[in-house]
Amino acid sequence: MKKTLFTLVLVTISIPKAAADGTVQFLNSSLSKVKYQEGPESPIVDAPIGTKIGLFWGTNPNNLTLVLPTATMIFNGVFNGGVVYPIPGTQPGQSIYVKFAGWDGSVGDHWSNSLSYGESSVVMTEPLHPPSFPSGTVIWQSATGTHPNRAKPFTSSRVGKLFPNP
Repeated sequence: MKKTLFTLVLVTISIPKAAADGTVQFLNSSLSKVKYQEGPESPIVDAPIGTKIGLFWGTNPNNLTLVLPTATMIFNGVFNGGVVYPIPGTQPGQSIYVKFAGWDGSVGDHWSNSLSYGESSVVMTEPLHPPSFPSGTVIWQSATGTHPNRAKPFTSSRVGKLFPNP
């Protein structure tokens, strides 16, 4: 009996615990559209359907990593990557740095190959929600929003090769 109990305790201790990633709301609305500008003298318009939107995260604001999958603009200026969007490597309750970026969807997730690019400022999130919550932590706001832990809409511009090819 003691040997069976001892074995059961060892097995229970050695079973890895499943880590749950922290989650955010990776979306915007028609009230907080991403914009696009072809050139310095061109008008600013809603970013076109097909524009890629990526979420970058990190524990250091100067070292952010792209989270996959990215989202694609579903209406001009509007994207929806999910109400509960897990960020691998994070934990519920953790605050992290994030920024949004947009680029030409024809290059897929290879944003550094795009001739157009734009990004939000980097913000530190409020504590991330667990996957069991009905929605992730809100990290986006309108252009007139004043919440310090939420990103604002940005403008993607046709800028030429800003980034070296990897």
